[in-house]
Amino acid sequence: MRLIPPVVGRSKRSNKGPTDEELSRFLGGKLYFVDSGTSALALAVLSAIKCKQLASNETSEVIIPAYCCPDIVAAVNYAGAKPVLVDFDRESPRLSVVGVENQITENTVAIVAVNFLGVPERIDRLAQIAIRNDISLIHDSCQFYPVKPIERDNSDYTIYSFGRGKPVSVFHGGLLVTRQELSLELIQNVCQRGSGLLGNTRYAVKSLLQEMGRNPMIYGYAVACGWAGVTHIERLKSISSMLDSAKSYLGSNIDAYHGRQNPIASGMKRVFSQYHADIVDLTGQVDDLDGRAILRYSVLMEDGNQQTKFIEALRNSGIGASTLYGRILPRIPGCEISYGNESYSNANEFAKRLVTLPAHSDVPKNVFDEIEKACMYCGIGKT
Repeated sequence: MRLIPPVVGRSKRSNKGPTDEELSRFLGGKLYFVDSGTSALALAVLSAIKCKQLASNETSEVIIPAYCCPDIVAAVNYAGAKPVLVDFDRESPRLSVVGVENQITENTVAIVAVNFLGVPERIDRLAQIAIRNDISLIHDSCQFYPVKPIERDNSDYTIYSFGRGKPVSVFHGGLLVTRQELSLELIQNVCQRGSGLLGNTRYAVKSLLQEMGRNPMIYGYAVACGWAGVTHIERLKSISSMLDSAKSYLGSNIDAYHGRQNPIASGMKRVFSQYHADIVDLTGQVDDLDGRAILRYSVLMEDGNQQTKFIEALRNSGIGASTLYGRILPRIPGCEISYGNESYSNANEFAKRLVTLPAHSDVPKNVFDEIEKACMYCGIGKT
């Protein structure tokens, strides 16, 4: 079965691009390169705990969305803190502000605000809550990379990922951007030196395999066998610095990202605008939509049955549509944590209705026709 992957990590091999100093100015903070976005988030949580100066890491609490990547849980667990879940606003991937305020206790050290596939969180509003309660705000931007210089970011930490399928991808590495320097003690105690020859060899092999995964035949086979598209939590064992071999390619990939032309997202917005009475166009609601920054185009269907039929229709035409994580955190295998009795109704409904479509440069132009056919198959009428 041929299936266009939901995301593509196209790694451009060159040592050119912005210097660390130029990148620091562009991203608006001090840079700490580590081996993954999960590691970058764990380092941010550890720093937030240190700033709060609680008696023990085990008493620390970190507020996170009830629907998000389980790697966020892995990062919080690594730091020894407890994840505290908060529901979404209705038909939105944004945290409920009331929910956040209700969950803050004397043990809260941080709020993790996620940029969801290019749909921004309300950073300024959450920053006000964080300042008022003397806690840190962590901006998880692993699914988004800015197309313009960061002039103002009221978060204390921002996380980026350069793994497979990210807007800027070298198949390895993450970045923590901070407004203030991390303590030398924290860096020395936590961050290990990236492994040398063996690590670089593994990276070369992994990069080759992930490049092969771009092939629709190979990806389709992986999905059919259950090797791809399955969400689970993977425990974070350690934090190490980003491999030099991967970092040497980063600048050129950033340049390639900024020079990229990608009309797919704007084309999808035009198509879905015809069906806005039945479909909530999440990506289309973003101001100044720029296709370069869109990993996947996200919409909410009317209900779970329509979600299933829509994905089925697109996959039958070779388009790798997906439900992303598929369910809220308490229902993801491996996330065996006591979250209380909260139902997280908005996040749960969001998970049941979400469809994400590949919006990268490898997607053929006939995707727009296939979307319309899928809408007809699901009985979705035009406005």
